[in-house]
Amino acid sequence: MDEQLLGSAVIFLDFDGVLHPTNYLRFEEVDGELVLAEDARCCWSETLWGLIGKYDCQVVVHSSWRESHTLQSLQDLLPSELAKRVVAVTIGGNRYKSILDYVVDAKVRDYIILDDCADEFPIGCGDLLLCDGNTGISSPEIQKQLKNFLKSSATQRDSHEP
Repeated sequence: MDEQLLGSAVIFLDFDGVLHPTNYLRFEEVDGELVLAEDARCCWSETLWGLIGKYDCQVVVHSSWRESHTLQSLQDLLPSELAKRVVAVTIGGNRYKSILDYVVDAKVRDYIILDDCADEFPIGCGDLLLCDGNTGISSPEIQKQLKNFLKSSATQRDSHEP
């Protein structure tokens, strides 16, 4: 595991329902054929960057996208500054177990899980920040809770750091 994670707060990130609405692709019928009308993939990634940019934290992807994309291709979907913070993906099918395994292996001290699927986690999971699949990280309440986590768990970066 990456040594830079030790001591840093970690955000475990889902994509669908967190970085973009669950139904991020919209199709229209044109001349009897379905054509892509809108692709809102990762539309809230700048919002996430705005929330975490000034804090010492790392992002680990636990989204099902990790099963069909490499770490590099996931990073390529994101704005460059946010992509630099994405340091790993979890391994294994069960999201919660893969997160716990990562926490133990990387000796992660403080973390939060951003996801829109409560069924993937135990009832009452205190580390889960449950997003609405239609609003994800754009929700003011989710933003407030993430800021509170960062203020209590991550140090602020020097404003002169890249």
